[in-house]
Parts: sequence; structure tokens; C-alpha cells
Amino acid sequence: MKIAYILTFCPWPPDTGTKIRCFQILKHLSARHQFHVVIISNSLSVPPPPPGLNGQPASVTLFNPATGAVSPVSNFAARMKSLITFHPYTQDPDLTRRISAFLLEKKPGAVLVAGSRAAHYLDLKHKLPGVPYMIEEGCMDHMRFAFALPLARNPMERMRTMFNMARTRRFERWMCARMDKIFAPTAAERDCIEQLCNTDVELLPAGANIELFQYHYAGDDNQTLLFCGDMSYSPNADAAIFLLKDILPGVIARFPDIKCYIVGRGASSDIQSQARRFNQVVLTGYVEDVRPYFRESSIFVSPMRYGRGYISKIMDAFAAGPAVVATRFLIGSLDVTEGKELLIADDAHGMVEKIDMLIQSPGRKKALSMEGRAYAEKRTWEKALKPLSDYIEALEAGTK
Repeated sequence: MKIAYILTFCPWPPDTGTKIRCFQILKHLSARHQFHVVIISNSLSVPPPPPGLNGQPASVTLFNPATGAVSPVSNFAARMKSLITFHPYTQDPDLTRRISAFLLEKKPGAVLVAGSRAAHYLDLKHKLPGVPYMIEEGCMDHMRFAFALPLARNPMERMRTMFNMARTRRFERWMCARMDKIFAPTAAERDCIEQLCNTDVELLPAGANIELFQYHYAGDDNQTLLFCGDMSYSPNADAAIFLLKDILPGVIARFPDIKCYIVGRGASSDIQSQARRFNQVVLTGYVEDVRPYFRESSIFVSPMRYGRGYISKIMDAFAAGPAVVATRFLIGSLDVTEGKELLIADDAHGMVEKIDMLIQSPGRKKALSMEGRAYAEKRTWEKALKPLSDYIEALEAGTK
């Protein structure tokens, strides 16, 4: 089947949680289906697809929202219109028309959209006739604001977060109702979307890349911690600050010889200044290959308090070998047992205690490491993406 895949980022290299998910969709479905990848981005160019895909996309087309001269007055007017109409994203009618023309030219048998932000560029009032529109990892951006609300630092930030949550939820309710199929990454999101609209929703969980990550246990005496993520993404930046300000001081007070890698691009000046407080912290910046850091670390720390895509990083940790210590956030989307595949903590003190437990009990640490790998082997990307694959094949067979 010919599929138009609409994204607001290039899914390769797969170096963030959401990009990992989208890349795996392309990798596992492109062997049987023909993809026309549409990337909506301000980037000037898109790198060629890597050889890791099972089949190269039929086309990769970059749509730049900034095509043509946009005056400051026009830009301000667009933003004001978005504010007045209670729309969460700045609208671009010209870009929407260009994407519609592209879809008419390519005549896909299905349209797959990656997230709510990508969906808002489509003309959902005038869809291609007879063509099913699917969205994955979408319809739930409003929940990001819900989780961020308790972290608001002042009344003004709280009001702004509440406003953004309300208008994003309003748009996502409208958008969901115009989709033919929705794939949710977690059971909680599936249940929430079912309350938003009557569109059919199916679970499409994160998978583990056991081909990329060869299992390695770093050793009983290893005291190296790892956190990784794109810190230009605010939930990851919040997690890094939480780790540096509230968790690491307690760990270092007990174990001054530990090392902590914080891996990823986009570290703010605040993150950098916090990291400089500790000789034990290594802030790597962007790295092309995270596997050496997984191999060198025996404990993977997930101090996430809101966001979504980080669940793919946790699955990478299960596959690679470090024992996982995580906040409760996101873990509900995994059918794991606390104390078997990972340890869960609800606050900074709890995180310190769980890390302490693993450092002082290497047998427990190794058992978690092995159980995490066993879980990853049962939940590969091929198995995780089966609902999407089955649905597309049913469309192709004419049974949907």
C-alpha cells in the first residue's frame, strides 16, 4: 500500500524518543509498503535515509513553513489569530494548501500522521475521498500541560499552562473526531482519547531495539549512572534539572566516587551550571552513538515528571543492560512489576534510596538488569507495531 507519512521532524537519525518510534515504524513497515515521507520543518535540507530501513521511502519531501517572505506584521497577525481563535498552533493556510496538492498528486491509499502538531497542517475538513487518515502518538498533547501544571513556578506560569492545556484539548477533540483510526502509545492515553471522541483507538506501545543494543552488565562494582535525552525538549530539561538539583546531591553524599553521564544535545545554561557543581557529572552534549554510555553504566535513571517520548529510552535501557530507576510517571504504560524489571520512586528522596539500594546490593542490581533484558526480548518493535501493521494490511485487503 502507498502511505503518506506526515511528520514535523526528520525521523532519522533516531536519536530522541519520538524519533526512535517513528523510525521504527518506517523500518518495519517499509518492507511491505511504499512510503511517501512528508517532513514539515524549518530545516533547509533533510539528510538521506539511512541504510537501516528495510525499504527506502518512495519519496522524502520537505515542506518549509517559512517558504516565501513573511513580514513581521504577517507573522504577528498569524499569532494573534491563533490566540483569538483559541487555536494552539500558528496556522499556515498556504502550507496546508501545498500539502493537500501533494497528497492529491501522490494518491496514497492511507495517510499516517505523527502527532497533533503535524495533524494541524492537514485540511481535515476536506480529506482525500475514500482514504483513511490515521494518527499515532497524537491527540494527547494537552496532557503534557496537565502534568506540567503542578510544576508551575508562579501564578502567571500556572495561568499560561492552564490556557494552553484548554485550547490544545479543544483542538485535539476536534481533530480526533476527523481521524479514521488512532493509535495510542499507552493504555492511559487510549482511555483518555476514548473520552474525547468516538474514533476507534488501539494501543501501539513502545518496543525495544534488541538488535541495536547487545546486552551488557557493567559489573557489581560499577557505580556509574546514566541519563540521556534531547534537553532542548522541555520535559527532558526538567528531568535533568531535577536530577542535578534534587537527586544527585543525596547520592554523591553517600557515594562520592560515583560517575554520572548526562548525554544529549541542548543543555541550557542552567543545566550546565548545575552540572559544574559536581566533579562526578559528565555532560557530554550530542553523541552519535549512545551505546558506549549504556555499556559503561550500571544504573539508568529516569527522573521524568512530564512528557511522552522518553518511554523509548527506558526500553533502550532494558535492552542494553543497566538497571532502571524511574519515577512513576510513564511506567504505567508498561506491563512491568516494581522490584522485578525496575525500581520506582515517587520523589527525589525515593530516587536516592533506590539508587543507594542498587549500589549496596549488586545482586539486586544484576537481577534487575537481567529481568529488564528478558522483558525487552518479549517486547521488540516488531511485536509492538503489529497492531498498526495488521490494520494497514486489512485496509489493503479491503476488510477495513
